[in-house]
Amino acid sequence: MNQTVKQLMEERRSARRFQTDYEIADDDLDQIIEAIRMSPASYGALNTRVVVMKKGPFKDSLNKIFYNQDNFTQASAYIIFVNDKAKIICDETMPYTTSLIFKDDLAKREAFLKNFYNVWNTRFGSPQTIGLAEEWSMKQSYIALGVGIVAAASLNIDSCPHEGLDKLALENVLQQHGLITKNQQVAVGLALGKIDETIANSRVKEKIRMPIANFRIDVI
Repeated sequence: MNQTVKQLMEERRSARRFQTDYEIADDDLDQIIEAIRMSPASYGALNTRVVVMKKGPFKDSLNKIFYNQDNFTQASAYIIFVNDKAKIICDETMPYTTSLIFKDDLAKREAFLKNFYNVWNTRFGSPQTIGLAEEWSMKQSYIALGVGIVAAASLNIDSCPHEGLDKLALENVLQQHGLITKNQQVAVGLALGKIDETIANSRVKEKIRMPIANFRIDVI
């Protein structure tokens, strides 16, 4: 990769349509997934997983759930970001996370969990704040999504993030196939492929962003 991240993001566009005959290389897909796996997360929480689909009958069966959008149906590969629901974060997610972080150091593990539980109960310990807890868990997937977008761009792979999908229907299908549990939920998706430049409006031609003078607020 010779381009800087700044150059990558200046040139990157979200794909509206993909080349239907393009197949992403396994090595490129593996690199994108690995970058996502290495993305940061609050408290190091291991609450995000990905369901990875390449072209085929299973992905095709989901077209209706994705409202038959071209950048889903034509994508060479599609990544579904899945996160743990709030109700298992304290009892399952964080004990699993700390078992990998601290291994056999039980004292450090217990101290970390105690601190986490105190913060969790302060922020999310009432029925009125459970929605905020779900948002917290889901935000970790969005952090990973951003990493995946940049990783794809670095490999000259086009992408498009997706929220335009029937999440409940998708979760039902994934549960039926044993790909997620009832304690996990779909956060967001990422379509991967090569933009079809032969079709008009396959990408946004001009990238419009807020002027830096308005966007950046420096504190002295």
